[in-house]
Amino acid sequence: MKQATGLKKKAIHISARALQLTNGLPFKAVYGGIGHILMFHRVLPRSKEMRLWPNAYLEVTPEFVEDVIKYFQKLKYKFPALDELTGTKSPPKPFVLFTFDDGYKDNLTFALPLMKKYNVPFAIYITTNFPDRKAILWWDALEKKILNQDKINFSFNGQKYEFTAYTLAEKERLFELLHNQIQTTPATKKTELLKSIFTTEELSEPLHTVLSWDEIKQLANEQLVTIGAHTVSHPRLSQLSNEQAEQEITQSIKLIEQHTGKKIKHFAYPFGDTQSFGQREINILKLNNIQTATTTLSKNITRQSLKYPLTLPRIAVGMSMTEDTFDLIRYGVIPMIRNRGRR
Repeated sequence: MKQATGLKKKAIHISARALQLTNGLPFKAVYGGIGHILMFHRVLPRSKEMRLWPNAYLEVTPEFVEDVIKYFQKLKYKFPALDELTGTKSPPKPFVLFTFDDGYKDNLTFALPLMKKYNVPFAIYITTNFPDRKAILWWDALEKKILNQDKINFSFNGQKYEFTAYTLAEKERLFELLHNQIQTTPATKKTELLKSIFTTEELSEPLHTVLSWDEIKQLANEQLVTIGAHTVSHPRLSQLSNEQAEQEITQSIKLIEQHTGKKIKHFAYPFGDTQSFGQREINILKLNNIQTATTTLSKNITRQSLKYPLTLPRIAVGMSMTEDTFDLIRYGVIPMIRNRGRR
């Protein structure tokens, strides 16, 4: 990880250095917790192709992941597996746990060799439509469309939409706007919206970037790897009927168990914010004997949060993060700010 640059990053750098003098106090005592669960998605070498930052943000390089591992090694952190967060014994502390969402092939080709090099356990949460080759990677299609076209027009729900984006900054803003529109559209209308924006060809690219069932089975047999479930189609569960929500969760668990021969005990909520799941989903997980479920609530793990293993918070990791950022995370400053002072 490189040192920070720019006004915002300079402020982070100064804050981190100042807090090092007090070992993070007083923030660490209240918000520091006993460990962290980190959330990754893709691990890819740097590309020379033009990219849109809002889409590429959660793609990290192998070198970046290696730097994160070394950062926590230097601080004498422990690297447990998900199974160690439950049971009668407390997990080793301080600890950091690596998780990867969705099920991309690069988790096998780039993440696995790196984690084996440092003997670091990690978890991969599988959206089963990926290996079943039923998923539509519309976010990739959206990025390509916006990069290749300066004008995008479509009609949806009786309304016409017309956009122009010529500069990279304009294209990134348009990507964020349309990404949010697609993401927040109810599941019953999402297919209709996608067909309005994209041609059939744009949505039918081969899913060469995702894991196959054979590859998932290979990963499941690795000592360092824990496979978890991440629903069938990655919906916002709160928008579904009771029957649909139960189907999304239980079917994903059953499919992974059938293909891997392993008992699935861990789950990650799609989107993972408080608007995406609730007590209904927690009850479904309990009925399926799930031991832990991770969210995207940006907090450190505390002894209190371990009492609620089906709503564990995670810290999203992106390439813009530096050692200073991670200092402010482990001191509890960034979690405190993101949660407006709520513990």
